[in-house]
Amino acid sequence: MPLITLGPEFELAGAVFNLSRYYLNRFKDVYRQATIDLMLGNPVSEDIFSQQERGAAATDEEDAAATAEHVKLLIEDCKKMLISDSDEVLGAWGLIDADPVTGDPEETEMDTILILARDSYYVA
Repeated sequence: MPLITLGPEFELAGAVFNLSRYYLNRFKDVYRQATIDLMLGNPVSEDIFSQQERGAAATDEEDAAATAEHVKLLIEDCKKMLISDSDEVLGAWGLIDADPVTGDPEETEMDTILILARDSYYVA
């Protein structure tokens, strides 16, 4: 069966989906395993649950910093995949569709990346 080559946009969408799924499931798995260990009577490090005790403000700041770093790395990866070395990148932004009519006004997660080059623009 011949291999069908899909465009870079489709490959990027797949990579973003897989990276997001891994990122979210990684943290869920840590708490699941800690809960299982507690139920079995196995020792569990208090560091796992200390995030809840630190308070919402510290957690929100850490989450915001981690999210900003995640977005930055995601945009850099998109630039590497879509832009050739000879093309000059003028800017790149993560966009949120928070339009009350077409999107979700409560949305806070980036769902589109816009990359502006000297001769073209890319939407991923």
